Amino acid sequence: MSLSYWFKADAVQASQGHISKCTAFGPIQNGWSIVMPNGNDIDFQANYPNSFPFTTNHGLPSTWFHLVISLDSGYYKAYKNGIQVGSQFSPAMINASLFTTQPLYFGVERDLALFFHGKLALS
Repeated sequence: MSLSYWFKADAVQASQGHISKCTAFGPIQNGWSIVMPNGNDIDFQANYPNSFPFTTNHGLPSTWFHLVISLDSGYYKAYKNGIQVGSQFSPAMINASLFTTQPLYFGVERDLALFFHGKLALS
């Protein structure tokens, strides 16, 4: 699975969701999400509470950034503006997170209703 999108934050604010496909929040969350947990870092979360932070200080507000998340054979890789910014091997966790029947949400983290303040564009 690969996911490619552009984002531009209006401002650096705490806890914002980009894209999610997961169950409601609880001690264990089935599925995955891409979030900004503190308004500046970007994490890929697979079967929360497992989190893979892949970029910090994503940049200035009102600047477009391109993100690609690739999941294959137990590896996740993250790219920001064409440069690899993270990689993790965790086959059981990542592969299990792909098999969710939850809806796909854009601009919000499903479980906590953390809305993204800015613009998202799929590529």
